[in-house]
Amino acid sequence: MPGYRLAFNKTAFDGNGTVANAVWTGRPEDRLPVRIATLTPDQLHIMDGFERAPAHYLRTLVDVPLNGDRTLPCHIYLGHPDRLGEGRPSEAYLQHIVTGYAEAGLEPPDPSAGY
Repeated sequence: MPGYRLAFNKTAFDGNGTVANAVWTGRPEDRLPVRIATLTPDQLHIMDGFERAPAHYLRTLVDVPLNGDRTLPCHIYLGHPDRLGEGRPSEAYLQHIVTGYAEAGLEPPDPSAGY
């Protein structure tokens, strides 16, 4: 998704370290890979609970560019401004992120880029 980048600047739920966050930069050269899934309202509610929205993440509607000039309105979870901070993610959490990227056929992110 152009104009966003991955950052590890969202305070973890337990307060120990940080976790992933999508950060709007507005720079077209910044790109955040996304996976699009169709969810029912009940499933979206479950995701809100998993992401602890709106206390920890804010569910926001954005237009995701598709092939050509088309876009698709999608929900994205952005770190709540009151929950952002400095720190490092745990090694186990980083491995979880790297595994997700690998499963999607993507190059793993540079974890040092988002602190």
